[in-house]
Amino acid sequence: MKKSVLLIILINILCLSNIFGQDKKDSLLYVFYNNKQDSNRINALHQFVKINYSTPDSAIKYAEFAVEFAKNIESDLWQAKSYNLLAISHYYQGDLIKCKENLNQSLFFYNKLKNKSGMATCYNGLGVVNYDQGKLYEALQLYIKSLRMKQKIGDKASIAMTLNNIGNVYKDLNKVEKSLEYYNKSLEIKNSIDDLHGKAMTLNNIGLLYHNQGNYLKAQDYYSQSLKIKKEIGDAHGEAMTLNNIGLNYELQKEYKEALKYYLKSVEIREQIDDQFGLAMNLINIATVYREMGQYSSTYNYLNRAEEIARRIGANTQLRDCYQRLYETYELQGKPVQAYKYYKLYIATKDSMMGEESIKHTEKLQAQYENEKQQLVIQNLSKKEEINIAELAKNNAELKSKRIINYSLIIGLIISAAF
Repeated sequence: MKKSVLLIILINILCLSNIFGQDKKDSLLYVFYNNKQDSNRINALHQFVKINYSTPDSAIKYAEFAVEFAKNIESDLWQAKSYNLLAISHYYQGDLIKCKENLNQSLFFYNKLKNKSGMATCYNGLGVVNYDQGKLYEALQLYIKSLRMKQKIGDKASIAMTLNNIGNVYKDLNKVEKSLEYYNKSLEIKNSIDDLHGKAMTLNNIGLLYHNQGNYLKAQDYYSQSLKIKKEIGDAHGEAMTLNNIGLNYELQKEYKEALKYYLKSVEIREQIDDQFGLAMNLINIATVYREMGQYSSTYNYLNRAEEIARRIGANTQLRDCYQRLYETYELQGKPVQAYKYYKLYIATKDSMMGEESIKHTEKLQAQYENEKQQLVIQNLSKKEEINIAELAKNNAELKSKRIINYSLIIGLIISAAF
């Protein structure tokens, strides 16, 4: 049965490879087709998916093949890795629901293997999904769980990533100092290990933090630094994100033509890479600009398109923002019935995402984490103190022993001299 399933997988892959023209110059696919070692083959498949995240349809298909291949070779580790790979591929497509499903599958196998590094990666990924869905308390809970594991392992790049993510949560909670603290910790590590991708991401986030505080000049400086790095390393996904943020920066300064220019550049990239989550966000921002310009027909067109995408991929944050813009726009036009309809949807979505109780839980969770860190420091200091006391006692005992020996020798010499 397993052989027949594997045969179907290989036929599907061969059919897909015809789309790529069976390009034997692609060394990764060549290894997959020709290498006899299963581990080498699936590893090549994984590498192929990773360099094709910018084309999610292709990445998803090959990641699905990787999952089936891992099942057929009965490898729990490769199943864990392959489900994680598939989750990331769905995330780049903006499908948060399927991303979460596959992350949980990956976590199941990593738990089975007691693989702490893999578990930490899954918890961080699940945190990202919850954050994108507007579930800040759940996101912070998962990030901190991930961070604890990563700190024990000592993976600097991974620690920096999660520190950045925690900074994002505090940014959304409008806790500026706390957010900046985590961003700077993340940036310090990324600079030390020369992580350009991570550095660009954190610079973008710091720009967004200043942006939210109304410091547009400083925000633009950080955005420009981030955009430059992203272009250099070919990070299309990140480039689209920063272009969107620059557009938002201009929008808030009421420079609407400049804002639209950057938003449309971002949309162009996101449509090319099929980033549905980011595309929904861009469409909402463009709709807002048209509303400010009094072009209501265009406003509704963009919002309706964004709402359809947000519903389909389960992006509650974007759905909430859609409803807010819709009720505000109908209200501006003096259409109370439509305005009230979308106001109710906005409130319902907002309440389901983040209530007062969640904020209290978030603060309690952070306090607990800080307390645990403090207790760890105290324990370490206590251990050092115990070691110092033990060493001091040992030294005193040795000194006392030496003195006894010396006194014995002196007494012996005196007795000898007397004789």
